[in-house]
Amino acid sequence: MQNVEWLKIKEIFHQMLDLPKNERQSFLATQDDFVRSEVIRLLESHEKLDNFIAEPLAIEIGLDVNSYIGKTIGNYKIIENIGTGGMGQVFLAEKVGLDKKFALKIIKRGMDTEAVLKRFDRERQILSRLEHPNIATLLDAGSTENDLPYFVMEYIEGDPITRFCDNHQFDTNERLEIFQKVCEAVKYAHQNLVVHLDLKPSNILVTADGTPKLLDFGVAKLLTSEDYESTTTAMQGRMFTPEYASPEQINGLTITTATDVYSLGVILYELLSGVRPFKSDKRSYQEVANLVLTQEPIRPSSIVNSLWSLENNTYENKGQRTKDEGNFTKIRNPQSAIRNLKGDLDNIILKSLRKEPERRYQTVQELSEDIRRYLIGLPVSATADSTYYRLSKFIRRNKIGTAIASVILFLSGVSIWQGIVANTERARAENRFNQVRKLANTVLFEYHDGIARLPGATSMREKMVKDSLEFLDDLSVESVDNVNLQREVVKAYQKVGDIQGASETGNIGKTQDALQSYQKAFAIQERIVEKYSNNIEDRIILGNLILDIGLQTRSIGDLLTAEKQFQNALTIYSNLPDDIKKQASLANTFWNIANLQTAQNNLSGSLENYQKAIEIYQNHAVLEPNNTKHLRNIALTSKNIGSVLQLVGENEKALQYFQKSLEIDLENAKNNPNDVSAQLDLSFTFGTIGSALRTAKDFQSSLENYQKAIKIRENIYAADPNNAFAENALARGYQEIGKTYSANQKYADAENNYLKAQIIYQKIAESDAENSTKKTKLAENSALLGHINGLNLKLDKANEFYAKTLTIYENLLQQEKLSALNKKSFAAVYIDYGEVLLRNKQSAKANENLLKAQKLFENDVVKKDAKEEMTKLNNLLLQVSTK
Repeated sequence: MQNVEWLKIKEIFHQMLDLPKNERQSFLATQDDFVRSEVIRLLESHEKLDNFIAEPLAIEIGLDVNSYIGKTIGNYKIIENIGTGGMGQVFLAEKVGLDKKFALKIIKRGMDTEAVLKRFDRERQILSRLEHPNIATLLDAGSTENDLPYFVMEYIEGDPITRFCDNHQFDTNERLEIFQKVCEAVKYAHQNLVVHLDLKPSNILVTADGTPKLLDFGVAKLLTSEDYESTTTAMQGRMFTPEYASPEQINGLTITTATDVYSLGVILYELLSGVRPFKSDKRSYQEVANLVLTQEPIRPSSIVNSLWSLENNTYENKGQRTKDEGNFTKIRNPQSAIRNLKGDLDNIILKSLRKEPERRYQTVQELSEDIRRYLIGLPVSATADSTYYRLSKFIRRNKIGTAIASVILFLSGVSIWQGIVANTERARAENRFNQVRKLANTVLFEYHDGIARLPGATSMREKMVKDSLEFLDDLSVESVDNVNLQREVVKAYQKVGDIQGASETGNIGKTQDALQSYQKAFAIQERIVEKYSNNIEDRIILGNLILDIGLQTRSIGDLLTAEKQFQNALTIYSNLPDDIKKQASLANTFWNIANLQTAQNNLSGSLENYQKAIEIYQNHAVLEPNNTKHLRNIALTSKNIGSVLQLVGENEKALQYFQKSLEIDLENAKNNPNDVSAQLDLSFTFGTIGSALRTAKDFQSSLENYQKAIKIRENIYAADPNNAFAENALARGYQEIGKTYSANQKYADAENNYLKAQIIYQKIAESDAENSTKKTKLAENSALLGHINGLNLKLDKANEFYAKTLTIYENLLQQEKLSALNKKSFAAVYIDYGEVLLRNKQSAKANENLLKAQKLFENDVVKKDAKEEMTKLNNLLLQVSTK
């Protein structure tokens, strides 16, 4: 027998001794024939020997838990055993000289195989990175005199979440509120790249004051590159609990955060219905696994209805709970619970339990957000977007009959109008059509703007855009002979493009879709201007559309086309008579040209155009003091001027502009607490101040400002995971915090934040494969991870991230989608990578990368304003030549 096989047999044998006899057969069923037969043989021998060597064997394999009682491990005195698992024992302990209880987990004697030691150490590592009020805290760690590892955690005195809610007779909403706290803990773990993989009620204890605490990360996994392979296979020995395990865990497929979402769905099912979705009376692992893999869960409301007996007002005992889980659920008002479960809650739970991970909630915050929306009466994403459903939600919240009637008309008006035309009732049809036009404008411009800045509105706005485009595409064909109707169509297309775009905080981040909407509007508006060339309003609108198209082409990385569009818009505005509308359009054009010049490293031109823009905005603020839009424009421009001043080395002056922006944004955010744009504006100001303080080497103050920014962005993203602008801002925030830690030489903290940003940037890049800007952002963050791992002397990881960066840039270069500034960044990565390789004595590979950077600098446009990079490159090439 090979030593590796013996170690495996030994480990499984020890686990079997911990299990009740009626569970051993199902546990063994997962092992191969040879291992199973050897373990059975050891068990039979153990039982035959019985008391002859019972005590010595128990001590040898770590089953004699009483041998620890009264002893001191480290500074902790063992009081009693409070739990035993497959690889460890948990004891109640007191610290010497301190009257306080702790939980001490120690690896079992005889269980110190390499695999178990590694898993035990991994649990300790995971706990060390988690600090959250709803996660049990790691306090200490060490090894015994016999070199058995242990760690110490806060002792949680409480009941499993199901039992706690039962004992307190919580109603549905109270159960949901406590469950949301659990979601926060799991979300926090996921943000720290930790997937729990064994979520169940017994691992969620609730203290007397109602605080849930998440325990036992013994089979948790880190979603990092070094741990990725192990997360794609099922746990050896089936360490998870099958009733709460996802189909991919049972099948040994890829593990993601959606795996924990599934387990949370099982817990929520049980919490609200009193039973689990899949349960075998025989507790056979294979039987439970088959149920999870093949059966669809019954709707929770149907389960509660079937269990509830109106005669005795109690649940019938169906054998759905095990003895250690306490009494059966006693819901205060079961009939009310059934009503509450029907509809949204049924759908939320069943969406969490979908067998295909991609059809579940992809993140815990999405699940938690739907629960929040249910609690406050908003539509939930788990429920189909039927017209009736959304209208019923709207009626419950607002009860405004006239508004509802308008929405109904909008949604049904087109089909009504087409039916009337088909019946040749022309006069009546025209009257009805005009009503629908008016209603469409009301919905698109008034109703939309009313919800646009509210948290969680993105899904509803996307639906509104889709419905509006269907209406507009039909209407644009019908409007060719009616110039007033054409103008309305242009205005509507432009509004849809504004909602779809990627250049403002209120947009939903569909760049290509926005570009198409603007181009449709431009084609119609160009024909109008050709026919009515003296109409000033028409020409301003045409200029605005050119500006909009330029903004979208800039956002996808086509800077040259964007520059031409901005200049074309400027030409149109410059030839118009002077009025406030023209001035507003001019200011926006100056602002966008300045923004583009910053990206092209033309900083003097950028400052000049920002100053032109802010002068106009300030004049308008005087003319219209009650229009907060002007103040917002001043704040945005002040931020941008400050950022450019930073780049030219005037940090103190930059801080003055940032402070001016902060005063405006604080007031706006205070007055509009539910306005997402106002809150994001404030977060960006905190971020720019953090950047200036980092430049001034005031790292603590820099981090404080970035943390304020991150908190705002995390809240917005948690409330609306579909908000593309907030998602991108959150990634940028993590990246900037990483830069601050890196500047302060706290490389581990820097890497942790870069990894958080990497997950988001990867998702963003995958969501829009044609968007080169999103790919370059991913490349930039990958380069930062390569750099930080190079500083940490982790060459393998540095190689991995640099390779990812260079692959992205090389592909974009072949597709001719890299601007001069992007090419300069590309060259800088080659230089940085070359320096890391040189530091690690890989001169040949370093020289290869440095020569590639040199080749990129053969382009004069790329070389422009790259003196620092060129100097560094030449110095490194000199070092290589001397090796």
